[in-house]
Amino acid sequence: MELKVCDERNNTDKSYVVNKMIEFNLKHFPDDLKGRYEVVNLYLKDVDGNIYGGLVGETKKRTRLMDNHWTT
Repeated sequence: MELKVCDERNNTDKSYVVNKMIEFNLKHFPDDLKGRYEVVNLYLKDVDGNIYGGLVGETKKRTRLMDNHWTT
């Protein structure tokens, strides 16, 4: 098998990798924490739907992990 590193902006591939990471992590979470894992996607929008900011990450138990944050 030959593998290569690809530097691409591709939402389908990004979603695939994120979902696989979540799938893997949930297999190793203690049972009492499995229901406490949640993906967070918050956006700051005006009434026309224009985005002025956002926060993307996840919550685990009482911890918030911020992957990306942006505001104009």
